[in-house]
Amino acid sequence: YDLARTDAHSPTFVPLRRRDAEYQVTFSPGAAVFRAERDHLELEMTVFVSPTQPIEFKILKIRNNTDHERLLQITPSMEIVLAETPNESLGVLESIIDENVHSIYFRNPRNNFVQGWAFVTTSIPAEFAETSRRRFLGHESRDPYLPYMVEHGHPDAGAPEHERKVAAFSGAIDVPAGEEAVVVVALGQTTTIEDAKRLADYARDPDHAFAELEANARAWDDQLSVLRIKTNRPDFDRLVNDWLPYQLLAARLWGRTGPSQRSGATGYRDQLQDVIPLIHLAPERARAQILLHAAHQYIEGDACKWWHRAPNGGTGLADRTHASDPHLWLPYVTVRYVRGSGDYAILDEVETFLEASPVPKDQEGEATVPLTSRDKDTLLGHCARGIDWTLDRFGAHGLPLMGSGDWDDGMNLVGDEGRGESVWLGFFLHGILLD
Repeated sequence: YDLARTDAHSPTFVPLRRRDAEYQVTFSPGAAVFRAERDHLELEMTVFVSPTQPIEFKILKIRNNTDHERLLQITPSMEIVLAETPNESLGVLESIIDENVHSIYFRNPRNNFVQGWAFVTTSIPAEFAETSRRRFLGHESRDPYLPYMVEHGHPDAGAPEHERKVAAFSGAIDVPAGEEAVVVVALGQTTTIEDAKRLADYARDPDHAFAELEANARAWDDQLSVLRIKTNRPDFDRLVNDWLPYQLLAARLWGRTGPSQRSGATGYRDQLQDVIPLIHLAPERARAQILLHAAHQYIEGDACKWWHRAPNGGTGLADRTHASDPHLWLPYVTVRYVRGSGDYAILDEVETFLEASPVPKDQEGEATVPLTSRDKDTLLGHCARGIDWTLDRFGAHGLPLMGSGDWDDGMNLVGDEGRGESVWLGFFLHGILLD
């Protein structure tokens, strides 16, 4: 916010939606750069995640292209959820503002999936920090596009407390004529408040932020340089060499942000399918994923359709269903991994099973927290048990039973009476047996 001109600027189109500014966005593996230019002020914000620590960085560069100094009020803010949706954490988040007004810490004691402390920190010399969304925005009659704290540099003390939490800071900086200023905002989450404070102290240092940006670029260069193709279509080359493997790792395998995966659960079939391209790009990741999924197979032979990791690292809430295909993806992917990598030793790796009550016949599925079984078997044994589970469930026409859906989840009612059969599953099983 330009105090002399009483005018607001943002490196992104939202929230100000200024039609008189020029905006650009550039994406590269591991980073997004947002640029805006207006009234002789250039803003550039680079957003990325540390390759080794649970920190997201936002580096804002502000360049003053006038012949005089500009006094700018910097007000970074973000809404804090720490749940699947904002409404689920209304009124339950705990917050602590650091005495130096550099960092704010948040915790959701009712989140059974991810526990610990989140932090937001900034390098600006903040005079104020606020956690109430209403005091940040101002009275409800105010237009939210220009929050009270942005315009005035401090929270609206007259506004009521609000159950929705934000992390907002405000502080002023001078940008000399023709020069540039740098602001860092970082956020993350870790197990203890002590670790959160340590990471916050580290992350708000601009030197550390720029070092992490370089490390991020090197990490993605190393990851994406393993296998490259070259054709007469440069656009196709970029897609295959960079964007598809980047999307696979960042969005699918790590973020797990595909359709119906907004909760961050691991899908048994989803993430096994995801690692097939990694057999050549990152075989160690494919290997680890295969063994992880073997350990999420029930002792009878079927598998979790999806599961969350418990705070202690074990298996948390998991969905056991009558779906007929998830367990078969384990042998399907294992065969392709062994053929592609030559790693036959993986077949002798030993993993445990899960134990849980069978799903009642009149239910499509049931979410429970399964127990880790004392029974173990080799990966080869896990694969065989999954195949046997399907071989024992054929219908009147000699085809595998559909259950509560094969690969097509939309067919969940075809076999809900225990009679529907799946032609696709028959082909899938046949291919696995031939392999």
